Amino acid sequence: MWSDLPLEVKIKIFESLANDGLGYTEVCREWRDLLWQERSQLDLSLRATLSDVSNEEASLRRVLARCRRLATLILSHCPVSDDVLSAFVPFGPTLRVLILSSWYDRLSNDGLERLAATGALARLERLELGGCVRVTGQGVAHVVSHCPRLRNLNVSGVWGFGDAHMKAVVESARELTRIDVGGTAISNVGLRHLLESECAARLKFVGLAHCSHLTADSSQGGIVDLGTHCPSLIELDLSGLTQLQDKTLWFLLERCRKLEALNVAKCESLVKEKMKRKPAKSQRCQSLSQCYNSTVSN
Repeated sequence: MWSDLPLEVKIKIFESLANDGLGYTEVCREWRDLLWQERSQLDLSLRATLSDVSNEEASLRRVLARCRRLATLILSHCPVSDDVLSAFVPFGPTLRVLILSSWYDRLSNDGLERLAATGALARLERLELGGCVRVTGQGVAHVVSHCPRLRNLNVSGVWGFGDAHMKAVVESARELTRIDVGGTAISNVGLRHLLESECAARLKFVGLAHCSHLTADSSQGGIVDLGTHCPSLIELDLSGLTQLQDKTLWFLLERCRKLEALNVAKCESLVKEKMKRKPAKSQRCQSLSQCYNSTVSN
């Protein structure tokens, strides 16, 4: 019987349904309470197809007010302003994942800093701000300083994020295992801050796509040092690094023994024919080099 099921089982049933079961909120009071008050995850990315959710702040506030103990909040592409962030404060004790990617010009340092000052992000483990063009590197560093448990950070496309901000981030978030700084202003100096930090040996994913200030030539350090400092690396995104050299790739393949995914699309300096002729020193390298050849654009 439904009434005999444990609470956690009922919640799992609803969360396994399409749109997290939110279409059933009007069936009865018990179901409404289960679907809103007890839910741990809410995904409103791209203004999910809820009848009462639109791009207006008032609608979003009403939705958030119904939730009590969210652990995951996904609001990608939701064009709301800084003011709505105050609605996140009640989730502080439970919030672990906050995805605000592509809020474009609506989200700024002010809103994030006010939210961080409340302590609502103290238990956060994953933060995504990719594409938030009004957020600066200083804003990112300030927010991360309030997230001591952060393990996953995505600031791709935050153009003002540079070397000094990378230094501040790795000093605050010492448990990072995933970081995406693609399309930012970091140079070899910023990358060195990352690679010399406490978290470098634990990093499983590093995203450096389209970081035009990075040096890829192995004779100048930079990207090649990933092979020395990141033995746990599983995924690496180097797409769009037009100066990336073949010898750098082979060094990384040899040193990063756990590497499973490598993105080098649009790396125009890589030579496919040269890679095909060069013998692989292990089956793992051979497999990765084939993946590499299939993604080169030239």
